Amino acid sequence: MQKKSIQDLYHNLIDCLTDRRFLRKMRITKKSMLLLLKQDDWKANIKFVIQQQEITCKNVLNICLKTMETFCQDKLQQDWLEYIYQYIRKGLFQDSVKMTITPYYEKAIFFYLEVLRVFLNYEKDTKPFERTRDFQFATEEEISESHYAEEYRRFRKCIKNQYFYELMRIGKEIMPFDSLAHIAGVHYIAMHTARQIVKTNVPIDLGLISGAAAGHDIGKYGCKGEEVKRIPYLHYYYTDLWCKINLLPAIGHIAANHSTWDLELEDLPIESLILIYADFRVKTKCWENGKEVMGFFSLEDSFQVILDKLDNVDTAKENRYRHVYAKLKDFENYMISLGVNVDFSTDQLTIKTQKDKSILGMDETVEALKYMAIEHNISLMHRLSHEVSFGNILEAARSAKNWKNSRAYLNIFEEYFTYMTQKQKTMTLNFLYELLMHREGDIRRQAANLMGNIIVNYDEDYRKELPKDVKISLGEYTSQQLLTQYLGLIIEPDHKITDKHKRWIGYTLKILLESVLNRCSDKKGKKYLNCLLNFYENTNREEATLFIMLDALLSLPLDLMKEEEIDILLHFLEEAIKTSSIEIWTAALRFIKYMTQHTVKKVKWEICLQEIIKKIPSKNYFTLQFLIYGAAKNWDLKECFQYCDLKTIYE
Repeated sequence: MQKKSIQDLYHNLIDCLTDRRFLRKMRITKKSMLLLLKQDDWKANIKFVIQQQEITCKNVLNICLKTMETFCQDKLQQDWLEYIYQYIRKGLFQDSVKMTITPYYEKAIFFYLEVLRVFLNYEKDTKPFERTRDFQFATEEEISESHYAEEYRRFRKCIKNQYFYELMRIGKEIMPFDSLAHIAGVHYIAMHTARQIVKTNVPIDLGLISGAAAGHDIGKYGCKGEEVKRIPYLHYYYTDLWCKINLLPAIGHIAANHSTWDLELEDLPIESLILIYADFRVKTKCWENGKEVMGFFSLEDSFQVILDKLDNVDTAKENRYRHVYAKLKDFENYMISLGVNVDFSTDQLTIKTQKDKSILGMDETVEALKYMAIEHNISLMHRLSHEVSFGNILEAARSAKNWKNSRAYLNIFEEYFTYMTQKQKTMTLNFLYELLMHREGDIRRQAANLMGNIIVNYDEDYRKELPKDVKISLGEYTSQQLLTQYLGLIIEPDHKITDKHKRWIGYTLKILLESVLNRCSDKKGKKYLNCLLNFYENTNREEATLFIMLDALLSLPLDLMKEEEIDILLHFLEEAIKTSSIEIWTAALRFIKYMTQHTVKKVKWEICLQEIIKKIPSKNYFTLQFLIYGAAKNWDLKECFQYCDLKTIYE
């Protein structure tokens, strides 16, 4: 039997080393490769490796050294395994390792890695499955209906071409930490639960969860220098970076957000919940001979392990952690209620008998309501997470005839937009802009308020620690560009839109600004104000537009604005009151009254306001006189009292 295994392994080795793609990478002919292999007794080499208790990277290296040295002009001055380990890391993250790649060393590395892969495949085929060593990836059948099938195939191809598994195997032998055991263990738990959940008809994407689980800690190999001390905090960034470089956006979105603190987000897709759950349960068990030993813990035990390891634990941090743990525990209970086995004793569902809701006790009713909420969240997030299904939801919302349905869609987007991708947020903003022309005023107001909320939260707000000197890319568009775009569409609607709809759209300008400015920081608020002020430099506008722009000024935080920015607004007022519209005059005076309440009096502004008030024909309008009186009283503008009938005001 062993003789047959040796023969089979030998032929597999020949096939792999003489494969056209591999020969092209090695820049060597098939004939030359076969000659190299004849210089050593490879059948004896194979026998040596498989006769050992386990297949190790070191044993494979020992049988490869003779052939590897034929590729090298100079002898390697360091340990080959260490050099190969750092070489693969550099392939994953170019800046993670400071080393110069020498072409003739590179050939030796490729040769070794290909031979190692042959032996590791043999181990996988002949040894029992080991959950801290092996991966049971999603099959083609399992991803056949996945939205992310192509991305998952690309992920599998990337980790194969970049020797990610081989890196973890070498690291297991030469490093104290056992990343392979942790990553393989997390993948095992994630797929163990996910494959059972599929049988319950709960929507879940096996390709997405498999890719995210297998790649969730790849960022640990990107940390360099002083960053190594902060690996638990920085690896999320590098995981996200690797996924972006390799065009894996959906997998990266799940993989880079597997921190326990991500559970503080209002809504998460089930793939994220499972990854966080699996990562929570695989922790360091102990250390033996300076090596990390990984263990599988119950949710309760893991909670205590992590609590003991947390830095700077105070009451607030412990309460935060108890909150996210409670959310994770609710999710585990929900899986158990579906019949999912969570102690790894079997991969078969347990048939659960459901009690009639009318006979549930108080505690059972509370649990049932929790599970109903979790199930609703999973279903909706599944539909919202993919662009095609999300687009279908938007089309259904556009087609809604009943105003109650439109409001229901608005409530859904309001609740779930925080987990949308930037592209989905852009699609949602387009839909919300269309709702600004809806016949129901409250729907227009809610849509404008939500637009502001989405714009403020559009930029990728990286919630975790960043490496030093790293700046997050804000994507194709920034929130400032989006605000400018939609301010333009509200202030200057398309000429095809009717006058009535233009008016409706214009009235939401104030609501949008309030939504943006009330939700952002002072620093961002100043940038958003710059976007707005660009529109006030143009004073040649229709009366309806002038009114909505003047009315919106009451939403501005004048204390954040510079002197020259307020000068722009005053110039806009001076030009606007040249119209013969009492509506415009009223709006202008309302802002003047607002300004005198919220700014410190300056001589040049006092002169300007007095000139504006002087030009407004207020004699026959009590409302205008009242506003003038209020402004004059705020700043003690004595010359302006003559433009209002004080007797009428007091009476």
